[in-house]
Amino acid sequence: MQRLIREHSWRSSGLGALLALCTVSSTARGQPVTAYPIEDKALKGALVSFAIPGDVVLEHEGEKSTISWNDLDRLALNVRGEAVTEAWRLTLADGGVLFGRIAGGSEIAVRVEHAILGALTIPFEQVQVIERRSAAGETGDGSRASGSRDRVEDRLILINGDVLKGSIARLTSEGVAIVSGERERLVAWGAIRRVILAPMPSSAGPGVAGATSRGANETKAQFQLVDGSTLAARGATLRGASIQVDSGLGFVMAMPPDAIRTIESVGGRRAWLSDMPASDSREIRYFDHSIPSDMAAFGRAEPIRLDGAAHGRGLRFAGAGKRSWKLQGQFVLLRASLGMEDGTGPLADADVVIRVDGRPVIEHRGLRSGQPARSVEINLAGANELEIDVGFGRRGPVQDCVVLVNPALIKRP
Repeated sequence: MQRLIREHSWRSSGLGALLALCTVSSTARGQPVTAYPIEDKALKGALVSFAIPGDVVLEHEGEKSTISWNDLDRLALNVRGEAVTEAWRLTLADGGVLFGRIAGGSEIAVRVEHAILGALTIPFEQVQVIERRSAAGETGDGSRASGSRDRVEDRLILINGDVLKGSIARLTSEGVAIVSGERERLVAWGAIRRVILAPMPSSAGPGVAGATSRGANETKAQFQLVDGSTLAARGATLRGASIQVDSGLGFVMAMPPDAIRTIESVGGRRAWLSDMPASDSREIRYFDHSIPSDMAAFGRAEPIRLDGAAHGRGLRFAGAGKRSWKLQGQFVLLRASLGMEDGTGPLADADVVIRVDGRPVIEHRGLRSGQPARSVEINLAGANELEIDVGFGRRGPVQDCVVLVNPALIKRP
């Protein structure tokens, strides 16, 4: 497949016009939005102008407010969500996720029918995994957690558990043609659970949720659509009836504002603790028994539930353990919510201590199931190390699952 990609330039193959865009009846200008600055209170108003990178201008009761994109956490356009009914999920090389119907493809690209964005033709070099939606989150052979990006062959994971390895020759509306040795075999879509594409030579490992180094450096925003799809963007502007998005896929698309749920800032003053690798991680044993702690990262694990809401980012401690991070004085504030995850049993209890440079700054003893989430706000000015220590409560390792959701690290202005 890599040879086919090199021989065919998708840009010169007419793939620049990739979208059959939705008809938009309303104008994006004047769209009601809520802006969430990193340090100030939320602002509501009508969208006057919008540019990434650049500024967001809102108007409320005749007064205009201008906010730099780097100082924003996110913009909320629509709080509603829609149930995902599409059968297939595409995980993109830049960390994005698309739900849709596989309409076929070619030797160099896959064609997807997306409920909001319309017809998309996406080059193989921009795709990591194509999988049935029911298979999302599995950790068996072929999942992202299994290190599939290190493989040198394309793979098909079939519904019956068989694995076919080789080079994908082409995609059609009937199925996937894969070549192994000298033999080409067409496998019907109905028999496929997951398609895993070998990394392109330009792949440089995970940046922003698996982006290439170029995409990771250029990503400025993450768009979440009302159907749950997410797209990385290098830039965006408000233009007439739509928001023009310079996507991480290498082309510009127009999105109707009522199709966008949130636009999250990437690479600004806010980073996520759950996206940073821990410098040290240890489990605490209880009478020769330990329960592995589990870290949830955006787009790659089941959502964390706290206070009745689902959260895509956070840290989960199932059992007891310690985890620390090297901050190197980059941040001034940690802001998060702490609690026992929804669904834990009534006996769950734990002790939590958060330390900065070895000094305890927050201690919660006897954190219990059913208690409201606790706000966490820690001054990190000049701090070099952060440690979270979760210990067994009075009842020992019984149903405990402590979570820290949306742990935002704020940089200096």
